[in-house]
Amino acid sequence: MADFGAPNLFNVKGRSALITGASSGIGLMMAEGLIANGIGLLFLVGLERKERELLDVETKLQKLSQKAGHDSRIYVYTPFRKF
Repeated sequence: MADFGAPNLFNVKGRSALITGASSGIGLMMAEGLIANGIGLLFLVGLERKERELLDVETKLQKLSQKAGHDSRIYVYTPFRKF
Protein backbone atom coordinates (compact mmCIF):
# COMPACT_ATOMS: atom_id res chain seq x y z
CA MET A 1 0.00 0.00 0.00
CA ALA A 2 1.25 3.50 -0.84
CA ASP A 3 2.40 5.81 1.94
CA PHE A 4 0.12 8.87 1.89
CA GLY A 5 1.81 10.65 4.79
CA ALA A 6 2.39 14.40 4.31
CA PRO A 7 6.16 14.10 3.66
CA ASN A 8 5.52 11.70 0.76
CA LEU A 9 2.25 13.10 -0.49
CA PHE A 10 3.61 16.63 -0.88
CA ASN A 11 7.22 15.83 -1.82
CA VAL A 12 8.21 17.96 -4.83
CA LYS A 13 11.96 17.29 -4.93
CA GLY A 14 13.07 16.68 -8.49
CA ARG A 15 9.61 17.35 -9.91
CA SER A 16 8.49 19.99 -12.41
CA ALA A 17 5.72 22.57 -12.15
CA LEU A 18 4.18 25.34 -14.23
CA ILE A 19 2.58 28.32 -12.48
CA THR A 20 0.53 31.05 -14.10
CA GLY A 21 0.08 34.36 -12.32
CA ALA A 22 3.27 34.00 -10.27
CA SER A 23 4.01 37.74 -10.19
CA SER A 24 1.75 38.20 -7.13
CA GLY A 25 -0.85 36.68 -4.83
CA ILE A 26 -1.54 32.96 -4.68
CA GLY A 27 0.66 32.20 -7.70
CA LEU A 28 3.66 33.85 -6.03
CA MET A 29 2.99 32.03 -2.75
CA MET A 30 2.78 28.69 -4.59
CA ALA A 31 6.06 29.39 -6.38
CA GLU A 32 7.77 30.27 -3.09
CA GLY A 33 6.41 27.11 -1.45
CA LEU A 34 7.58 24.88 -4.29
CA ILE A 35 11.05 26.45 -4.30
CA ALA A 36 11.36 26.19 -0.51
CA ASN A 37 10.54 22.47 -0.76
CA GLY A 38 13.04 21.66 -3.51
CA ILE A 39 11.11 21.67 -6.79
CA GLY A 40 13.51 20.68 -9.57
CA LEU A 41 12.12 22.73 -12.45
CA LEU A 42 9.69 25.65 -12.27
CA PHE A 43 8.13 27.51 -15.19
CA LEU A 44 6.59 30.92 -14.48
CA VAL A 45 4.13 31.75 -17.25
CA GLY A 46 2.36 35.08 -17.58
CA LEU A 47 1.20 38.00 -19.62
CA GLU A 48 3.74 39.83 -21.75
CA ARG A 49 3.03 43.07 -19.87
CA LYS A 50 4.10 41.39 -16.61
CA GLU A 51 7.45 40.16 -17.91
CA ARG A 52 9.50 42.60 -15.81
CA GLU A 53 7.65 41.56 -12.63
CA LEU A 54 8.14 37.87 -13.43
CA LEU A 55 11.86 38.39 -14.01
CA ASP A 56 12.07 40.08 -10.59
CA VAL A 57 10.24 37.10 -9.07
CA GLU A 58 12.66 34.74 -10.82
CA THR A 59 15.61 36.51 -9.17
CA LYS A 60 13.89 36.35 -5.77
CA LEU A 61 13.13 32.64 -6.18
CA GLN A 62 16.70 31.84 -7.25
CA LYS A 63 17.96 33.44 -4.03
CA LEU A 64 15.38 31.50 -1.99
CA SER A 65 16.46 28.26 -3.69
CA GLN A 66 20.12 28.88 -2.90
CA LYS A 67 19.34 29.84 0.69
CA ALA A 68 17.35 26.62 1.15
CA GLY A 69 20.24 24.60 -0.31
CA HIS A 70 18.32 23.51 -3.41
CA ASP A 71 19.33 23.67 -7.06
CA SER A 72 15.98 24.60 -8.61
CA ARG A 73 15.89 25.71 -12.24
CA ILE A 74 13.46 28.55 -12.91
CA TYR A 75 12.30 29.82 -16.30
CA VAL A 76 10.05 32.75 -17.23
CA TYR A 77 7.83 32.50 -20.29
CA THR A 78 5.54 35.36 -21.35
CA PRO A 79 3.86 34.44 -24.63
CA PHE A 80 0.49 35.96 -23.88
CA ARG A 81 -0.75 39.39 -24.85
CA LYS A 82 -3.92 40.87 -23.50
CA PHE A 83 -6.04 42.07 -26.40
